[in-house]
Amino acid sequence: MGRSQATYRVPDVLRPIQILDFVELAGSTLAAAEALHLSQPTVSRHSRRLIHDLGLVSSTGNRDPGALRHGSSACLQLLRQAAQHHRLMAGAWRLGSCPWVEAVLPAFNTVVRNPVQLRHDMSWRILLQAHVLDLVLISGFDLELICPEPLPSDQPITVWGAFALLPVGSSAMGLLCPPTQPDVLHRWSPIAVPTDSHAPGLGAMVRQTQWRCRYAPKSCHAAGSWAKWLEDVQVPVAATAAWAAQLERALNSWYWRPWPKPVQDQVWLVALETVWRSHPQLEELRNQLSGQQQEFDADSESASRKSRGN
Repeated sequence: MGRSQATYRVPDVLRPIQILDFVELAGSTLAAAEALHLSQPTVSRHSRRLIHDLGLVSSTGNRDPGALRHGSSACLQLLRQAAQHHRLMAGAWRLGSCPWVEAVLPAFNTVVRNPVQLRHDMSWRILLQAHVLDLVLISGFDLELICPEPLPSDQPITVWGAFALLPVGSSAMGLLCPPTQPDVLHRWSPIAVPTDSHAPGLGAMVRQTQWRCRYAPKSCHAAGSWAKWLEDVQVPVAATAAWAAQLERALNSWYWRPWPKPVQDQVWLVALETVWRSHPQLEELRNQLSGQQQEFDADSESASRKSRGN
């Protein structure tokens, strides 16, 4: 697969592009500095210089959630394409995801999400088109909100506009419940879900089931922070078997129960079609993700059945 992202070195000529990308993704120069292991003044200086040199216009006042914070230009687009090509050829892809979907990557060590706190939200389309992100892992529940037609998960690849959508695998939906949870969930019972910026489709599904969304704080990223918050609120959390298995490690006596009606969450790997076609090594990534999830789902569902049996 070539060099992993852990050993990938960004060429000096492309370093300012990487810094601006991380400011775009992380949301601030401070967060980007922490992710890049640089000082905040260094990140601020490099990003300001690039913004000035390329004549970028900030869009911080733009209410469009898909707008790039620091604007774009034809020149920046070409520079980002060059930076993307270099890292993809080195096998150091930049993968966007959210904690909810990230459960399919528990032992996938060849992808280092750099920085690990970067998450995609519903702006993932413009981030892919701007070549800021290379790939995105996204829940089928989120895609259902924007795709007018059902996507065929039995096809190796589906072209949707400018994007290539590749099914990675699916997981059974359910609830991870505290030990004090009654057997019957009444109408408008609170169900813990990620914020709508992380998993809007999941929240929509909870509301369709006539439950009430209890949104997790935006600071909840990893399973550990989720578990700590859930211990405080003591409400069931909507979860696939894979996500529930990660949470159960830190939540003693919590148990997983199936959704009232059988529901599967199909996870998709999304990239620009032109990028996918130009870098055939990405097919290896998809294959490893698919195999990893199938193995992990089998283990997770087995553990969940055992937990319910106890």
